[in-house]
Amino acid sequence: MSGPSARLKATKKAHEAAESPGALPGTPAGSNQLTLSAFNEGMAQMKTDICGKMDSVVDSLRAEIALVREGAQESMNNLQATSTAHEARLVEVEKCAAFCDNTATELLTKFDKLKCEVTDLQNKCDDLEGRQRRNNIRVLGVPEGVEGPHPTEYMADLLGDLLQLVDKPVLDQAHRSSRAKPRAGEPPRPFVIRVHHFQTKELILRKSRAAGDSLKFPGGNRLSIFPDLAAAVAKKRAEFWKAKQMLRSVPGVKFGLLFPARLRVTLPDGKEHYFENPTEATVFAKRLAPGPGSV
Repeated sequence: MSGPSARLKATKKAHEAAESPGALPGTPAGSNQLTLSAFNEGMAQMKTDICGKMDSVVDSLRAEIALVREGAQESMNNLQATSTAHEARLVEVEKCAAFCDNTATELLTKFDKLKCEVTDLQNKCDDLEGRQRRNNIRVLGVPEGVEGPHPTEYMADLLGDLLQLVDKPVLDQAHRSSRAKPRAGEPPRPFVIRVHHFQTKELILRKSRAAGDSLKFPGGNRLSIFPDLAAAVAKKRAEFWKAKQMLRSVPGVKFGLLFPARLRVTLPDGKEHYFENPTEATVFAKRLAPGPGSV
């Protein structure tokens, strides 16, 4: 009886040990209790270490986030200050731009006004210079040095003889142009002559035009007599040259330049046309001139 009952009790104890918490198979019950206690202590220590490290990491992250927030806030403040400064400067730039625009508009207005005034003054100066030269003529072709020490008297005698004037013309002054004396073989300098009476000056010009190529200096040099005009007036009158060349070929048409530069065209029926624009005068002359270009 002792053998089976003892084995039954040992088996029951083994089953109880196996069913007990934390028991490990093949280990004694006391040993199982020590292992479970060490395991629990290790797990508790591990939990404590992990929580400590996590708390340390969390604190570090919180500190870094706080630093990032401070840096971001500082950057935002700097950006805000910069934006505010730029807005203020932009307002100033807009004000300056508006001021410059208004100033430019005023200057353009003043410029246009001054331009008109300068044009008027230039026209008045040209007119004044032209009026001062109204009694002046230029004589080309008189050899250098023949006038001697008294050029005014010499030219009065020369014009009276060549143009067969009844009375010797009264000249206020006669002199060569102010350019350098020509060298041998170069054309002589023209004479600039101021005639005392305007009617006498006009008579000299008419006689000169009537004589044409036959007006020559004693010895063979051809003489030419022209009005002494200002450079600006002469340039304007020269622009009508093409129109005058065309009108010369139209029978019965008379034309002439009025002072300072105005072309008068008289048709065979007596109708007169006046032109201050050389282009318009040329177009009109083309219509009158015979040939393919005429209408």
